Amino acid sequence: MKIHELKIEYVRGLPEARLTPNGENLLVWGRNGSGKSGVVDAIDYLFSGSISRLEGRGSGVLSLLSHGPHVTSKASIAKVVCDLDFEDGSGIVRISRGFKSPRELDFPESSEASARLAEGYAKRGQMCLTRRDLLRFIAAEPGDRAQQVQQLLNLSRVQQTRANLVSAQNTLEERARNAAGELKDAIGDVESLIPIVEGVRRDLLEEVNAKRKALGANPIDQVSAVSFRMDVNRPQLGGSAIPNMTVTSNAIATLREFNSNPNLEIRRDAETKIRKAATRFAEDPDLELAYRHHNLLDTGFELVETHTAECPLCGTSWPPGELIAAVRVRRDNSKSAESLHQQIAAAVTSITEQAKPVVSAVDRLSAELTKAAFTDPNGKNSQILSEWKTSLSTIQEALARPQKEFINQFPTSDSFEKRCAPAGIGEILDQIDELSKTVKVDATPEEQAWDWLTRLEQPIKRLEKSKIMDQYHGSLHVRARSLLQAYEQAQREVLSDLYGKVSNRAATFYRILHPDPDSDPDTATYFEMVMSQKGPSLNVEVKFHDGKLYPPNAVHSEGQQDSLGICLFLALTEELAPFPSAVVVFDDVVMSLDSGHRRYICDLLKNEFPDRQFVITTHDRNWAKQLQYSKTVPANNVYEFTGWTLESGPMIHRPLELWDDIDEALEQERVAEAAFKLRRSGEQLYEAVCDSLGAELKYNSQMEWDFGDYHLAATARYRTLLKRAISSAKSWELDEELKRLEELDKRRSELYRRRQDEWWTVNSSVHFNKWIELEGSELKPIIDVFRELEKLFHCEYCGDLVTVEFDGNRETMMRCSCTKTANFNLVIK
Repeated sequence: MKIHELKIEYVRGLPEARLTPNGENLLVWGRNGSGKSGVVDAIDYLFSGSISRLEGRGSGVLSLLSHGPHVTSKASIAKVVCDLDFEDGSGIVRISRGFKSPRELDFPESSEASARLAEGYAKRGQMCLTRRDLLRFIAAEPGDRAQQVQQLLNLSRVQQTRANLVSAQNTLEERARNAAGELKDAIGDVESLIPIVEGVRRDLLEEVNAKRKALGANPIDQVSAVSFRMDVNRPQLGGSAIPNMTVTSNAIATLREFNSNPNLEIRRDAETKIRKAATRFAEDPDLELAYRHHNLLDTGFELVETHTAECPLCGTSWPPGELIAAVRVRRDNSKSAESLHQQIAAAVTSITEQAKPVVSAVDRLSAELTKAAFTDPNGKNSQILSEWKTSLSTIQEALARPQKEFINQFPTSDSFEKRCAPAGIGEILDQIDELSKTVKVDATPEEQAWDWLTRLEQPIKRLEKSKIMDQYHGSLHVRARSLLQAYEQAQREVLSDLYGKVSNRAATFYRILHPDPDSDPDTATYFEMVMSQKGPSLNVEVKFHDGKLYPPNAVHSEGQQDSLGICLFLALTEELAPFPSAVVVFDDVVMSLDSGHRRYICDLLKNEFPDRQFVITTHDRNWAKQLQYSKTVPANNVYEFTGWTLESGPMIHRPLELWDDIDEALEQERVAEAAFKLRRSGEQLYEAVCDSLGAELKYNSQMEWDFGDYHLAATARYRTLLKRAISSAKSWELDEELKRLEELDKRRSELYRRRQDEWWTVNSSVHFNKWIELEGSELKPIIDVFRELEKLFHCEYCGDLVTVEFDGNRETMMRCSCTKTANFNLVIK
């Protein structure tokens, strides 16, 4: 995937720009504010449909449609057009995206698959590395780093699948827990009907068969809702209601257990915990809000890890890393509320598990007391039991909403305990128990057996259903947990292998940027990097001088961290980019690296990525020169942005096209335009020459100079240096070099003379920027002079400016990078 031509129309600070890298590396450089970032924004928008610097935290009221198009234009005319080679055999195709429909990428139907791959590549952040992105790989929190790297590696589906499995496992675990609780309650209902003999509850099957025998039926092998009354005929019952002594005895035992000292202590401890936590909720309303958001934040956190650029709830775009950081803060703030709620839930469960069988036992005992065989004067005991049941129901209702109602219903611990059990309930239960022993049961054994089996019917049905649901939900939970564990194990193994490859490759790149002269970067061990995933976090560690591993920001300088970030980014994109030659944008990423290490970056890009196309922006002149002179970027693909204005944007200077542009303007009698381009490009050229030759400029308090200042200082300095080189050659008796220098000086002198002859034109039409009515033929001589003058300062082979070298404070050489054009000694013998 390589860009052959890029047309930008009314995007950001660029009313119009046309760049033609023809599939090779591209360099855009210029001072801050020159408009070069508009190229990055245009490429970003073309492929992803968004502009990252207009989104996320810190973007405020910025929006794509309001601030993406040029400020003087309407969104309807803003667009980016690109001639692109996907290298899929379809040749060069044209793709485009307008601001009228940001979501629509226009491309030929035959190239849809490749266009969609490119779009996904850009949206994940694999295309562009900016200065603010560097440290997200290195100095970020492990969770944030994992998010960024996984987004870059297109692991959203992997993480989304894991999040879905976690959610399913949690849901099924809760259902299994509820089913187990229901089964426990159902078992309790059945057991309440089985008599306890000498402290031991009889076996259900044994008791059922005893009742069947009393009714003349054969024994059964197992108890079920179908079998326990199979072949049993109902006996002729007597006329009076018959109390069931087993039910009565079991109910009394359950109620006594509830009021035993151990259970009383458990209730008191639980009530104290509920009261303290509920009081905190009442005193701090924000805690309740934090708790209500806890599950949302927990679930959202799983999704945010895979949707780093866009909120999965509202769709708002954020810079990678910032959304998950914000969610993490809110999630952490909700943990204390969740912890308090868990304390309440555990305490509530402790009380309700005690109270649930009590309510059932009160119901059963009340029912028995209404039978004729019992004597309950004035219904006093029945009334006490009824009031007890009402109190327990009130407690359960209050416990269902503990934060809101518990403290209001029970302002003190004493009030709570009084509602848990009536005063003197122990004595009442003793009275009922004694009375039950004197009750004369008129029913026959057959009638008692039939009555017992009838009471067992509903509990047995409930028990069977509960067993089925417990087995069903328990099985689903086990399968979900096993599936999640297997998936996470496979994910760890695959990602471990992937991270191993990436970290080894990044370490190799880092050793290229920070070489040990005695080591091979591919096999050296003086620098190693290890990436390891622990849960949702990704750790990056590097070997230090003591041989131990440390976080990079603990032992590395800012420049080293930046270079490691570049290496990791390149290793990641190399591993999983959808195209072997995918475009990579470096947006001003070498600010903290010195020139020596920048030279190694040039080597890295050329040698390790010969098929990739890099689009590089910088405000650093020296880095721009290094990229050009090292042949990392072809000379004809160097674009310089200068003199940005609101109406026309930047002046775009391309060295090999400058004179063609001026000639074209001159041929069409656009004299003012030709003069303007000559002045603006001349200022830039001669400022660079002054810098490379060490020319002196006349001081002014504003520290601003124009074309004439730079030109006169540069040409004067060049003449002085050339004269010194001639003197040096004479002193060393270097005849061939002397001859060459004298011919060069003769050429220089002629050009200076021609320049002087035409200087009046420069002053009026260029230098002072006062356009006079000139014919093209009048301006052409000075253009020709400056065209030839430029050749004095540039090497025709390497394109480098002639530069002065120093030994301490002494000027020693004047040369270009390749030394083919200039390699002159300045030291006199």
